[in-house]
Amino acid sequence: MALAGAGLIWQGVPGWIGPVLLCGGLLAVVMGFARDRVWRRYYRGALKYSAPITAIFDDSGVGVQSGEGDNHVRWTHFRHFAVTPDFLLLIIDQHDFSVVPRAAYPDLTTGAAIEDLVGRHLKRLPRKYL
Repeated sequence: MALAGAGLIWQGVPGWIGPVLLCGGLLAVVMGFARDRVWRRYYRGALKYSAPITAIFDDSGVGVQSGEGDNHVRWTHFRHFAVTPDFLLLIIDQHDFSVVPRAAYPDLTTGAAIEDLVGRHLKRLPRKYL
């Protein structure tokens, strides 16, 4: 911004434009830092990321109960699924997926039963895509 202001002054544009561009650039930097600080503080304290979450799997779809409320999505909304050591990924399309933490269903026998239930409704995504 400062270089643009200096270039404009050199070209004969009125002298007040350079300081305006410099102040505008500084204001953009300050606002960027402030926005980042506020966002990080909000993100850490958001109920969505700090409250317990419970996943409910049945033949009609997937339900989630969390601090933000309850939600239920039918199996037809998803195309594939993948399992990682910490998460169950429900793939919606090539750009979108839903993450269900294993902590939402901590019992190992329940985890295996849930993976079987999900496997009946969705195709497993090959490991090479993870």
